[in-house]
Amino acid sequence: MTFLASTSVAQACELRLVSREVNKSVISSVFRDLLFTTPEQVIRFSNTLHPKSKVIVPALKRRLHTLPLNILQCAVESLTLVVPNTLPSIETSLSHVAPLLTRIRKLAITGQQLASNAYWLRMHEIRPQHMMILHHGVPPLVNFYEPIFQSVTHLYTSSLFGHHNGSSILSMPSITHLAVSTRTNIALQCRERVIAFLHTILTEEPTSKTLQMVVLSLNCGVSPSYRADPWLYALRSCMVDKRFILLPYSQSARTEWEDTLTENHDIWSRANTWRELESSPDTAANHMKKEMIVRDLQCKERRSTAGEWMVDLVQREDYHQEPIDPGERNEFRM
Repeated sequence: MTFLASTSVAQACELRLVSREVNKSVISSVFRDLLFTTPEQVIRFSNTLHPKSKVIVPALKRRLHTLPLNILQCAVESLTLVVPNTLPSIETSLSHVAPLLTRIRKLAITGQQLASNAYWLRMHEIRPQHMMILHHGVPPLVNFYEPIFQSVTHLYTSSLFGHHNGSSILSMPSITHLAVSTRTNIALQCRERVIAFLHTILTEEPTSKTLQMVVLSLNCGVSPSYRADPWLYALRSCMVDKRFILLPYSQSARTEWEDTLTENHDIWSRANTWRELESSPDTAANHMKKEMIVRDLQCKERRSTAGEWMVDLVQREDYHQEPIDPGERNEFRM
């Protein structure tokens, strides 16, 4: 049964209904890849693995509050935490199951959740290699000194700059692949700041020694060949570095993360493909290949489920700050 559960998450969910003992043996296969988009999902997950017993039986009290050994050893490989709310119940629920997250290799998280859950993240050895920092309308400031960044090699981020403690991507000791994305029509001052920082991480230590690839993905709409032209001259200081690639199209953050989880063509492999086409002779066939890449992307975006995940370096134009008082969300209602 354990083998059947490992082959399919759907099979594992069905096997959980067979018996209590079978549920314990296959539950680790169900929670291999975690996706949380609402507070309720976080709380249900925590209660499943860390149930609160209302029946106090002195002889069984210790057993009731101990996680089964096979659950403690379950291999959670990825965590996607894109809950727009930062509520105390989310932090408490995740802290209860934090030992299960010490083996994750891939993490997608909003900057707000990264900040609000920083305490319990520091208390556990959670060291992902692939990471995506998202937002729901406004890019966050990130503390790149946090231990969670120590082993990150691949980072797709909506924030290049840290808090006033001086942290930035330059503070990441293991970074080898960096990707950022933005729109072509951002303000000139923002564009100059982004380009200046990209040049800095390519030329200054320690990132200048560890970085193998830096990708700037531009949301150029339906005409990538022309909408990116204003950026080309401004990026001349970066373009001379072979590690830098300008990708004149972008995918949504949700689609990008799905490709990363399935180990499909992630942004770095697609950037390599685009550079090969750029360096090839400018023939009609070559131009057609570029158009097919953009057309296939647009088709995939139309098929994908809509989601308000953003990895843009600038604030969304129609963004409005929501109230953050937990009392307004009935967080403390008894």
